[in-house]
Amino acid sequence: MIFSLEILQAHHGDALLLHYGKTTSPKLIVVDGGPKDIYSLSLKPRLEEIRENLDPSTTLRIEMVMVSHLDDDHINGVCELFADTVEQNQPGQTAAFKLKNLWVNTFDDIIGNVQLPGIASIAASSDPVSISSLNMPEIEAAHPDIQAVIATTGQGRQLTSDANILTVSINQPFEALEDSDAILIRGDNEKSEVPWDQDLHLTVLCPGEKRLKSLQKQWDEDLQVLLDGGDDSITPASVLRWDSSPFNVSSIVCLAKMDDKTILLTGDGRTDDILKALEEKELIEPGGTLHVNVIKLPHHGSKANIRENFFQRLTADHYVISADGSNDNPDKEVLDFIADNVLEGTLYLTNKTGKRELGEKIQAFLDKVEDSGSTLKVKFLIDEDPPFIINLGEKVTY
Repeated sequence: MIFSLEILQAHHGDALLLHYGKTTSPKLIVVDGGPKDIYSLSLKPRLEEIRENLDPSTTLRIEMVMVSHLDDDHINGVCELFADTVEQNQPGQTAAFKLKNLWVNTFDDIIGNVQLPGIASIAASSDPVSISSLNMPEIEAAHPDIQAVIATTGQGRQLTSDANILTVSINQPFEALEDSDAILIRGDNEKSEVPWDQDLHLTVLCPGEKRLKSLQKQWDEDLQVLLDGGDDSITPASVLRWDSSPFNVSSIVCLAKMDDKTILLTGDGRTDDILKALEEKELIEPGGTLHVNVIKLPHHGSKANIRENFFQRLTADHYVISADGSNDNPDKEVLDFIADNVLEGTLYLTNKTGKRELGEKIQAFLDKVEDSGSTLKVKFLIDEDPPFIINLGEKVTY
């Protein structure tokens, strides 16, 4: 049986492929698609290579595309994949890919159907909107992560529109929230345990339904006050009250399991939320530890999302960071957490050099690991023969 995580070059974003199933009929899930240009540079060429190696005469079936959250460095490549597939699905043409399912929590669904006119007017597009074009000073002054979520509103709309054109199932098997048409991927209800098929089981850890419903309720209450007052130019306080990263509200965190092997896909979630969710699902004892085979580290190794106790309570054979130095990711503090706490296994980094003196930071980390006497191995995408695949079962050969 195959159970493998493939890491594609995604610059400052994430683009992952989850391979699973029988070697005679392997299956594929796409997890995020990276920022602009990653679809053409990394994702599409690899999908075409897989199709060519498996059976070039048929369409490559992709069981699911999962968008962890709405930042451009995760959703853009997925938008291009869907748009490209729509373009190929024309009379007389045979599409290269068949997309079966989509998991995505769009901004519209996260906050409900009642919106500020400025945000509601964002056109569906494969590109994120410029926040300055909204003429909404409160959003312009808000945390960059809040801006990032709102800026991709049009991308989310375009993606779900293309999914409907392609008759792709969206957010199944989840159900609409109470008193809402929104169907959201969420972690704290009975639907969060998903027997995807006979081979693969998915446990959604985050986001939590209670937090999403609370956010929707507060958004609607704030907005109604503003509209009743005749002023639609003010941003609801519910947005500005979000903590330092709204991604812990919307980011999908998922534990994939096949037989006794596990892969933790964290999007840009926060480690405190992840540990709490694992405890609530009784996958880890309160204050206890858990070992998984692979952890894709949250938010490209950002110190804003990762605390040291995460590495003390969750251990793995393989750790993955997709980052190119943008926004200082991976942060020195997180690399220090790894050097101090992870004494064995393998760390996979997509880039050895990059922006904001990434090369110097990585070299200092490597020196610290060597001096500590740790047996941790560090691998870089540039040093490996492509593709960059972590095989937990039989080797992916296509």
